Amino acid sequence: MQQIITVIISIAAFAFFVTNHFKRQEINGKIFIPFMIFMVVSIERYLHCKFLHSVVTGLSFRIFVGLTIGILQGLLAKITIADHKAFTEGTLLGMAFWLVFIPVRVLVLPWFETIAHGGINLNNAEYIGLTALYIFTGFFLAKAITLILRKKEVLARAEAVL
Repeated sequence: MQQIITVIISIAAFAFFVTNHFKRQEINGKIFIPFMIFMVVSIERYLHCKFLHSVVTGLSFRIFVGLTIGILQGLLAKITIADHKAFTEGTLLGMAFWLVFIPVRVLVLPWFETIAHGGINLNNAEYIGLTALYIFTGFFLAKAITLILRKKEVLARAEAVL
């Protein structure tokens, strides 16, 4: 049952990303909500995966991959200013990068099985789902921080022009 829940959560995370990518959103503290949700779920899932306690390094690498993708998504997002507020929208290039990177992650991350100590069955649905949760957690954190930093820069430029 744990495996099914983890896979469902991972699919829901992907669906959430795709449906919200092009949505115009204000850049404020609420941008961290997805990160907080995925962080709590990832920790809870990790604690229930008894056989995974020896793979912290492998899961840390997955968070790093998520952080990298999040930074890139934050840099590729379009930021607009209206009424002294900053808004973000995803771009086609950002979505294309995300979709192309899915098979890359599926093919490359298993090579890093040797990073993690212990015998891991990478075909196990629980491990695949947990990996996705860790990637999404890093992704949402890095994207939010990148957008906040870009917001400050864009607002400063807009103030300088006025």
